[in-house]
Amino acid sequence: WLRAPKGSKEKNEARNKLDEEMSHRKRVDSSIWAIRDILFSAQNGAVVLNTVRPAGKPHVDEWDCLKTT
Repeated sequence: WLRAPKGSKEKNEARNKLDEEMSHRKRVDSSIWAIRDILFSAQNGAVVLNTVRPAGKPHVDEWDCLKTT
């Protein structure tokens, strides 16, 4: 991309691929945020997804409940 001559076919193709990838990632991010808002509400969704359990604690408190889902 940076080494290709300005206005060249290679530079235009690389720019198009970059634009497509960025657009795809924006759609994925938007979908994840929408799912987060549906599951956890818009107000506390970010807090829930960014909360980290303390070291040594299990990932799930009720394994039997998890296994039934």
